[in-house]
Amino acid sequence: MELSVKFMRIFTRVFRIFPIANDKVVITSFNGRLFNCNPKYLAIALADTDLKVYYALRNPKAGNQIPEKIHIVKYRSLKHFYLLMTSKYIVVNSAGVAGLLPYRKKQQLICTAHGGGSFKYTGVKIFKSKEALKKRKISGDNTTYYLSSSRKFTEDQSEAMLVNEKKFINTGMPRNDILFGDHPEVLKRVKEHYHIPEETGIILYAPTYRDGPVKSISGYGFEPLDVDQVIDACRKRFNKDFVFLFKAHHDMLPESMSEASINASDYSDTQELLYCADVMISDYSTIQWDYSLMRRPGFLYGPDLEQYMSVHPFFQDYHEWPFAMSRSNEELVDSILHYDEDAGKKRIETYLDQLGSYDVGTAIPQTLKIVFGIEPGKTNR
Repeated sequence: MELSVKFMRIFTRVFRIFPIANDKVVITSFNGRLFNCNPKYLAIALADTDLKVYYALRNPKAGNQIPEKIHIVKYRSLKHFYLLMTSKYIVVNSAGVAGLLPYRKKQQLICTAHGGGSFKYTGVKIFKSKEALKKRKISGDNTTYYLSSSRKFTEDQSEAMLVNEKKFINTGMPRNDILFGDHPEVLKRVKEHYHIPEETGIILYAPTYRDGPVKSISGYGFEPLDVDQVIDACRKRFNKDFVFLFKAHHDMLPESMSEASINASDYSDTQELLYCADVMISDYSTIQWDYSLMRRPGFLYGPDLEQYMSVHPFFQDYHEWPFAMSRSNEELVDSILHYDEDAGKKRIETYLDQLGSYDVGTAIPQTLKIVFGIEPGKTNR
């Protein structure tokens, strides 16, 4: 194991002299990058209970959107390590540092994951070095609960993340609860933020990142999606005006795609954008799992499919995914123009049934009950 990890595991043992605080939970998303994803939604829910909630960020000043009830701590600071080693509950969506510490038996490490379904390879299916296997083994052994979005997710991630299947709980993903039911305030907030007329539809383009030094979608080496053609095709097929929002992955440069697109990369909550989207376009991203839960029109644009698969093989044949794959702008436009709503919904239902979906809009109350012992409608354990 690399020296820095060994030192960290030795250093943090010092905090074992302090008792475990049963009323504390320390949370982080993407190793301190953002207040988002499943950790965000659990943090907000837990802030209304009798637990003391701490959220770790690399840049604490960026936490102005975080409710006052949630205490902000700097990621990887001395206080953060103290909280990690003395709080009963640790919640992460990507193990990182938090997955490698020498916790005590009464502490609980909860991994929420940051993608549903089962698409591209992860964990030891990709990173196979001796060092990577050691780290994953420590993290897997440390994990108390792993939230699962589907039966196939459990099967595949148990093997990839070296986590015993018995540790997975069938809750669905907390971030997806918002995609069930009506939330007019969310639609109003997003449309006002981007000055979108009430009657205008939204196309959301949310591709995943590519490995390597290039972080710009325009520099990936394949034909970029044609924004103007896509807007025109959606206008013709769905008989209304549309705007085009581009949401870059956090490992991509948040650049603008064209004058016809709106750069929504700085919008912190992708789930709110998904909820408001009338049409979603992605590629190999797990975001298609989230969007499929609403049974709305979705399309995939993958001109670099073979190249991507050579680096990131798939758990499942992409022909079985919830949305059809187009290899060129011409194919994508044709797919939009000939979209059949009934066939689209049937494809999604078949996909969700095949994977054994657990996402039904109750992930947050289920997690609070199973993990934290808090019954629905209650604030204390």
